Amino acid sequence: MRYSMASTFAIEKESKLFLLTSTGSNIELPAVESKVTGSNSQTSFIEMDYVVTPEVLDLIKSSLISDVRFHTTDGFIEHTLKENKRGVLSSLALCVN
Repeated sequence: MRYSMASTFAIEKESKLFLLTSTGSNIELPAVESKVTGSNSQTSFIEMDYVVTPEVLDLIKSSLISDVRFHTTDGFIEHTLKENKRGVLSSLALCVN
């Protein structure tokens, strides 16, 4: 996952990414690596790698993800996915064996 933002924060190893489902469940993914991959005068780009076990992959395949939340050193950032984009993660997960 790659994210950019103008404010200052860090995402530490083992910070969690939460995929929130339309039924109110949370799918947790721990970060295994976080690094700054670039920057310009106003923005830094952070790349994070998360562990996706086969069990978590099955949950993603069978869920409609409505929100994405990741934890930072400054709290957390949460984004609600647009209605027409909520099936994208499930569709991508179906491509993985």
